[in-house]
Order: sequence, then structure tokens, then C-alpha cells
Amino acid sequence: MFGRRTFGRQKHSFADLKKMMRPTPDSDGVTRVFSKELWNDPKIGSMLRELGFAPDDQRNIMRTADDYIALFAAARYRLQQRTETFNSEMTARHGYCRAAPFLVMATRSGTASTGRSSMPRWI
Repeated sequence: MFGRRTFGRQKHSFADLKKMMRPTPDSDGVTRVFSKELWNDPKIGSMLRELGFAPDDQRNIMRTADDYIALFAAARYRLQQRTETFNSEMTARHGYCRAAPFLVMATRSGTASTGRSSMPRWI
């Protein structure tokens, strides 16, 4: 009765807010930025089509965590290939310098990918 009242506002938990902000999948199981119901609306659907959007366009389909994991893994693989190519070209051009390799990729653990534990991280 004498507790603090919030007039017109409800306090939601963090889990409730996450559920409210996350769009639900459509009937075909795909989560879209603009749902199928919006595309079926004559006013909104026509406006979205005029703006250049399409219901099954890749830009309209939301990415999942697995999509991002695959994207980052592919980017990491390409970076590793570029690093190895660069190092082999520099080694062939200038000879191998035992003190410091030309380009060292740092990993999450903080060690260098060359496998040398005595190598400083800033190289």
C-alpha cells in the first residue's frame, strides 16, 4: 500500500527485455527483420518494395550465432593464409631473420602463432 509506485511504467527483468527485443521466427522458421505479416500489409509491404527490399532477401534474414561463428572462422583462415604468404615471400626475398619473424599473429591466449614463447607480444 505504501510502497513505491511507478505510474504507467512497469519494471521488466533483463530476461523479459531480451525476449521483447528478439524477433520471433516466421511460419517457415526463418527470423526476418521485417516479418511476413508486414510484407502482406498493402501499405507497408508496397513501401518496403519501393525502397528496394524483398521478403527473402539476405539483408532481411537475421543472422544467428552460428552464422557469425562461421563468418569469423573464415576471416581468421583468410588472415592466416595471407600471413603465411607474406612471411614466405619476405623469407624468400630477404632470408630468414632468426631474431624476429616479419609478421606474427597474436592468438587469444597471448602467445604468438610462431610458437616461440620468448617472442615479445609487440612484434
